[in-house]
Amino acid sequence: MFSIYLENSIRSVSTAFVALLAGCTCNGDGARQANRRDVQTTSPDPPRARSEWYRAELVFRSADWDGWRREGPPTTGEEVPVPFFIRLPQPGAKATIVNGAEEIEANLVWTGDAATVTLANTYTSVISARRSSDGELTGTWERYNPFWGRGVIPFRATPLAAPAPLERFAAEPGRSATAPEATFSGTWRGTWALLGPGMARLEQTPDGVITGYFQNRHFGDSQHMAGIVRGQQALLSTFDGTNQASLVSMTMKPDGTVEGNELTAGVWHDTFTLERDEAYELPQEVRVRGNRRRLNLPILRQYAGKPVVLVLFATWCPSCLDETPVIKELYDRYHSQGLEVVGRAYDSSSEASEAEAAIQRYRQLFGVEWPIEPVLGTVDDFGTLPPFPDLNGFEALPTTVFINRRGDVHAIHAGFSGPATGAAHERLKIEFRRLIEGILPTE
Repeated sequence: MFSIYLENSIRSVSTAFVALLAGCTCNGDGARQANRRDVQTTSPDPPRARSEWYRAELVFRSADWDGWRREGPPTTGEEVPVPFFIRLPQPGAKATIVNGAEEIEANLVWTGDAATVTLANTYTSVISARRSSDGELTGTWERYNPFWGRGVIPFRATPLAAPAPLERFAAEPGRSATAPEATFSGTWRGTWALLGPGMARLEQTPDGVITGYFQNRHFGDSQHMAGIVRGQQALLSTFDGTNQASLVSMTMKPDGTVEGNELTAGVWHDTFTLERDEAYELPQEVRVRGNRRRLNLPILRQYAGKPVVLVLFATWCPSCLDETPVIKELYDRYHSQGLEVVGRAYDSSSEASEAEAAIQRYRQLFGVEWPIEPVLGTVDDFGTLPPFPDLNGFEALPTTVFINRRGDVHAIHAGFSGPATGAAHERLKIEFRRLIEGILPTE
């Protein structure tokens, strides 16, 4: 499943995005829950006064996205930057990554002019950079998870007085600013070339600042995205500090539809189309196979006679990490009434030791106590073997199954609407609570 998407996305070739970067005259602008925790910060004093705010970029290359380039012949070394704002304050405070209204806290250590930013994560995510005499930062972002792989991405940052939303995307040299002509605000029904049905909810200000999110049935929402609109075109980006470094470009067509490109983590490329549909919601299509009501899963047998929430997830999956605090809050609230939670982690690792280590980091990060069963296998394995044969349409992480005391499946929810989705996130929390109360014992 996942390998097919990944292989096809890497093979996809389009010139639209980097052409948009060349043609869009850009001046343009709640987080992973675990990263919102207080993080202890210790560091020696830097040797001199410095700016706290920076406009930062992760600098991917055209080769990283197999064919993404500006107009003209392919240039292997061409830059494809993913911008964001970051605050690196004085000792005793935390680093802050900013995507629109989202603020993500991280551990910060200064050693002289060298800064190290470490994100609370189940896998590696570290920014290491050095400040030059003119205040510029240069370095790398090192990240790893078993799905996206390992990467060391160039990082650079320019000091500024404070985040300015219209300056999220750097201006093209020699080009003057273009006023926004298109309006992208609203709810959009979409189709992605690789991932199928999806949607977007966007808000745009009169001066061209755009924020919002994109969502599909496979990987949940895109996290908080922020950017600018110039003319008929829009650029948005996000960096959640872990493994979600994404870029979206869109163009409004004369008929009011939108064509776009999406890039994620330097290895994923998809194209999409959007049309306005204010009432659209993603369909829920996961069902128990055949006419059966029960799942054939050995780990569930020990909870016979109890209501169970079965969470199919991965420790590298951003939407799964968004869902975890919600599940934990419900578990803490209803466990005394008999509720059990069971996890199955599809961590794209064939090594038991690596899978168990990831689960332990996940437990420590979120403080979860319920049993978690690792599902061993690589990305390629999950692309050729059914990851859960009992379910039709199981293509989303997370997928959450609500099971009553008789062992019957009460409801299934595929995907998750995280904090970036705002009202949709709050509605889903209420729906999960309602579903759990529907499977609890009644007096």
